[in-house]
Amino acid sequence: MTPSTRVQSRRTRLGNVIPAALSWAVVLATALGLALFPLQWMWVSVVAFAYFLVWMTLHFVLYVIGERRCREWGLWDWAEDRDVPGADGIAPADVWHVVLVPNHTEPVPILRRTLDGLAAQHDAARRLVVVLAMEEREHDSRAKGDLLAGEYAGAFARVLVTMHPGGLPGELACKAANMTWAAREARGELAAMGVDPSRVTLTACDADSVLDRSYFAAVAELFARDGRRYTRFWQAPLFYYSNMWQVPAPVRFTARLTQLYMLGELALPGYDPLPISTYTMSLRLAEECEWWDPAVIAEDWHIYLDYMVQRSGDVSVVPVYLPLWLDSAEGSTWLSMLRNRYVQLRRHAWGATDTGFLTEQLLSGRTAGYVWFRFAQVLHDHVLPVVGFGMAATLSFVPLFIRTPGAELLPAVVTGLFTVSTGVMIAAMVVDLLRFPPPDRRPGWAVIETLKMWALLPVAGIAFGVLPALDAQTKLALGLPLEWKVTPKKVRSGARAVGESTPEAEL
Repeated sequence: MTPSTRVQSRRTRLGNVIPAALSWAVVLATALGLALFPLQWMWVSVVAFAYFLVWMTLHFVLYVIGERRCREWGLWDWAEDRDVPGADGIAPADVWHVVLVPNHTEPVPILRRTLDGLAAQHDAARRLVVVLAMEEREHDSRAKGDLLAGEYAGAFARVLVTMHPGGLPGELACKAANMTWAAREARGELAAMGVDPSRVTLTACDADSVLDRSYFAAVAELFARDGRRYTRFWQAPLFYYSNMWQVPAPVRFTARLTQLYMLGELALPGYDPLPISTYTMSLRLAEECEWWDPAVIAEDWHIYLDYMVQRSGDVSVVPVYLPLWLDSAEGSTWLSMLRNRYVQLRRHAWGATDTGFLTEQLLSGRTAGYVWFRFAQVLHDHVLPVVGFGMAATLSFVPLFIRTPGAELLPAVVTGLFTVSTGVMIAAMVVDLLRFPPPDRRPGWAVIETLKMWALLPVAGIAFGVLPALDAQTKLALGLPLEWKVTPKKVRSGARAVGESTPEAEL
C-alpha cells in the first residue's frame, strides 16, 4: 500500500469544506435571488429542478430494468456447474467465503436473523467462515458473541468471535476499524486451516443484512469465471423490506426512493457504481491494499476509492442481481422513527468526506481521469439533494406569490415537470409493489399513500434530504466529529422471513 493515500492533511480538510460551501451557496443564492430578482431566480430554479427530475426519472426507468434482471437471476440454478473449473483451473466449488458481521449493541434476534440468512447459503457448512466482529466497549459483547457462535457452530465451516479493542491509535469507533481488526484475525485463522487465500472472498455484511440464499453461489460462479477477480467488488441491490410495512409513511417513502436509486444505478449501462453497505471483494485484494481505513466512518464508498487510487484505477464493481434485505429506521414511537431516519441519513451524508480524500489525491499529483471523475461524482451526489429538494420546495410555494409579468408561465412549467416525473415514478412504484406487496394485500392503498408522499416531496425533501446533508457537511467543514450511532432495529411480526424466496412470507 502507498501510505500517503490515507494521509489526513490540510488539503484533506480543505476538500472537506467544498460540499458544505457549495450547499450553503445554493441556500444563500436562493434566499438572495428570491429577495432581489424573484422571477429570474424562479427560472434558474426551473432549470435546476428539471435536471434533478431527469436524474430521478432515469433511475426510475433503470430500476424497472434492474428489477427484471433480479427476477431472471432469481430463477437461475447458480450451483449447477459448481464443480466445473474455469479457464485458469478454479471452480466455484473451490471458492471459500469469509463474512464479517461487525456489530455494536445490536439485538441478538437481529444477529440471528442475519446468521440464519447466511446458514441458508449453498454449502455454508463447508465453505463459509463467519466472523462475529464484536466491540470490547460494548458490555457483555463477548458473551453475546460466544452464545451465537455456539448456536451456529454446525451451520458454518467456522464461526469466529473477534473483540475489537477501543481507543487504538489512529482509529475511530466505527465499522471500518472493527472490520480491519476482524479481517486480520480471520486471515490468521485461514492460514491455520490451510485455506488458499487466492480462492477466498471477503464480505462486509451489516448486522441487519439478509442475503438471498443464492448470493454466495452466484459470487462463487462470478469469482471463478472472472480473470480479473482480484480487482472486483461484488454488489447486490439493497431493499429495505425487512420491516418496510411497519414504519411510518415518510420513512417508508424515503427508503423506497433510496432503493430505487441504488438498483437503478447498478443497472446503468457502462457505469461503474460504488459499493454500498454490504459488499464482497477478494481477500487477496483487501490484504494487498491493507483492509479498511480505520479512521473513516462512511467506509463503503471510501474503500473503493482508496483501492482505486492505490491500484491506479484498476478496480471495478460487478452487480449481483439478487436482493439484499435491510431494515428501515426503527424506533419506539412514530416520532422516534422519524428522528432515527434523519440520523441515519445524516450518517450517509457524512460520506462527503470522500471529497476531502480525493482532493488530497488530486493535490498530491494523482490527477488521472478516474480520480477527477470520482471527485465530480462524490461532490455531485452529496450536493444534489440540497439542490434538488431545495428547488422542489422553492417551486412548490414561491410561484404562488409572484405577480410580476412573465410569472404566469411558471405554474404550467412546474406542473408539467411534476406530471412527467410522476408518471414514470408511478410505473416504477407499481413494479416495486407487484414484487413486494404489503402484507395486508392492499396494493391500492399503498399506491395512494405513495402518491400522497410524492405530493409532499418538497416537505419530505427538506426534512430528509436538505437538512441531514447540510447538518453532516457543515460539521465536516468545521471539523466537528460525527458520533457513530447504530440505527435501532428489532424483528417485527410481519417482517420478511429469512431465506424465503417471496416477500409475502411472514416471521
